[in-house]
Amino acid sequence: MTTELKTKESERNHTAPNLLLAGSDRQKTIQVKTLNHPNFELRQPLVITVQEDRQNIIANYNELDSFGCGCTESEAVVDLLNEIIETYVDLESEEKALQPTAKRLWNHLQNVVVRK
Repeated sequence: MTTELKTKESERNHTAPNLLLAGSDRQKTIQVKTLNHPNFELRQPLVITVQEDRQNIIANYNELDSFGCGCTESEAVVDLLNEIIETYVDLESEEKALQPTAKRLWNHLQNVVVRK
């Protein structure tokens, strides 16, 4: 999975996937066993939901309220995995100053992602 879909942060609305998931019949759950990244790996598989809407495929990881979008399932999953890695790096860099919600996300990430 080397194709990556770039999405402007301003176009991301973290409530959009949940709204889409509520109304579609084309939804499935898959397990992701690797981040396909040279510096990070998973401690355990991630269970994500993949959903097709009218224009895109959306991969959603509910435990972090994260999602990725793409024209194909692979693009959506890659976008989601990149989002998870970015979240890890951001939270790691601010670890000592995290607010309770961010601290909860950081704790979860430490249970599922590890630096190599």
